Amino acid sequence: MPFTTLPTSAYSTLDATKLTGTVASGNLPTIPVTKGGTGLTSGTSGQFLKFTGSTTLASGKSSGQNHTFNSVTSKYSTNSTSYVSIITPTQITPSSTSSHILVRFYCSMAVLSNTSNLGHLAIQREINGSSYDYLYTGGQNSSTYTFKADGNKQGYGLALEFRDSPNTTLPVRYYIQHKTDNTGMTMYLNQNQGGQGGYMFLIQQEELA
Repeated sequence: MPFTTLPTSAYSTLDATKLTGTVASGNLPTIPVTKGGTGLTSGTSGQFLKFTGSTTLASGKSSGQNHTFNSVTSKYSTNSTSYVSIITPTQITPSSTSSHILVRFYCSMAVLSNTSNLGHLAIQREINGSSYDYLYTGGQNSSTYTFKADGNKQGYGLALEFRDSPNTTLPVRYYIQHKTDNTGMTMYLNQNQGGQGGYMFLIQQEELA
C-alpha cells in the first residue's frame, strides 16, 4: 500500500540507487532559506535573487537593467528669465517605491553677458505626465546649478549626475531646464556663442535597486 510520509527509521537505510521516476512537484515542499532553499515557488525572468530579510529572498532587478538613454545633436539657447526645458527624455518606470533613479547629463555649455549676471540650470521631475517638482533648488535664483557669464566667450564641457527617490511605480522622467538672470544675456547648451557644437547631447536615467 503506498504511503505519503517516509518513516524516520528508513532514512539511514534508504538506497538512492533504487529510486526511479519523477516526484510530482505538487508533492515536493518549498525549502526555506534557513534550510538552504529560496522559500520561493516562482520568480521573474531576467531578474536575480536578493535578500529582503535575514531569512527571506525575493526576485529583483540588477542595477542598470532598467534604464533609458537619449542622445541628440540639437543646439539650445535661451535668454528667458523663466526655466525652459532642453530635452524631453524617455520615461522610466521604477519597479518599486523604494527604488532610486540615477540621472546623468552631458553636453557643452557657454553663458554670455556684458554684466556679472548668471545662467542657471534646474532639474524638474515629472511623475505620470502630470505631477511636477523641482529638485535641489537651494542654489541662487532657485537653481540647482549656477554658472557665471564668461567674457571670453568660451564653451565648457558639462557633466551632471544626481540620484533621486521618487517613491512611486508610475512612469518618471527628469527634465534639464535653463534660464538667465535677464534677457540681455544668453545661455547656450550643446554649442558655443558662434553656433559651433551640436555634437552629442546625452541624458541617461537608471534605476538603482
